[in-house]
Amino acid sequence: MEISASSAQRQQIAEIEKQTKEQSQRTTTTTRTVNKCGDEIITSTTSNYKTQTFSSNTEWRVRAIAVTNLHLRNNHIYVSSDNIKETGYTYILPENVLKKFVTPFDLQTQMCAFLYGVSSPNNLQVKELRCLVLVPQWGTHQTVHIPHTLLIIPS
Repeated sequence: MEISASSAQRQQIAEIEKQTKEQSQRTTTTTRTVNKCGDEIITSTTSNYKTQTFSSNTEWRVRAIAVTNLHLRNNHIYVSSDNIKETGYTYILPENVLKKFVTPFDLQTQMCAFLYGVSSPNNLQVKELRCLVLVPQWGTHQTVHIPHTLLIIPS
């Protein structure tokens, strides 16, 4: 440490204290928002990461309106018959089962269900679907995940 006049040392100490005080001071940002009930919410934040606003890639209003019309799509279902083989299976899906399957879901989210049914006694190539089982699942517009094992609790 070099020897200097006491006034110079005091000046250096004052500069260091001033820098640390400026760094420790935080700017407070106050934000006013209104929720859907009309209540005004005032939020004060002191750090920069809390002031960032959230924006979603999907427009939930458009998706909600599209979902309300899903039950109408059950009336007009068409199956492409271009690649159907005579030796392949034919599946019969009752309208009430189809409606229960389509109604509670979103257009932009994939979903999964286990299909259960019976074969026709006259023709083993015809399968009548009797039940759809929806298992707990999570997913996005590209993938759907289901558990590998299900815990079945006997009643």
